[in-house]
Amino acid sequence: MPERRREKRRLKRLRLKYGITKPERFAFTEDISPKGLFVKTVSALAPGKRVKVELYAPDKSTIQLECCVMWIKRVPPGLIHLAKKGGMGLKITKFISGENMFMELCLRQSRPSDVSGETDGS
Repeated sequence: MPERRREKRRLKRLRLKYGITKPERFAFTEDISPKGLFVKTVSALAPGKRVKVELYAPDKSTIQLECCVMWIKRVPPGLIHLAKKGGMGLKITKFISGENMFMELCLRQSRPSDVSGETDGS
């Protein structure tokens, strides 16, 4: 399938929480761009669902977003760490807080120190 995105995605593993009414499920990003992010999880929500996201930056600040699930790829739980893409692609619809920090993260090159969090709770 041809790439339709105009924005460059950055590989970035950041810890986050997400949910429909409030952020309560833990996961990690795989990549981010100014307009969206890919969340690696076995608990992907259905396309079209509105999602509240709390993203934790490497400096420990919190970025709050509202997003829409654009697509999902389901992967069996035991294979999530081996699969190339397992989770959901989110389009950012609104920044609640931390927009400047998020844009800065999108511009910054990935480094080992950019990894936020220790375990994948998805």
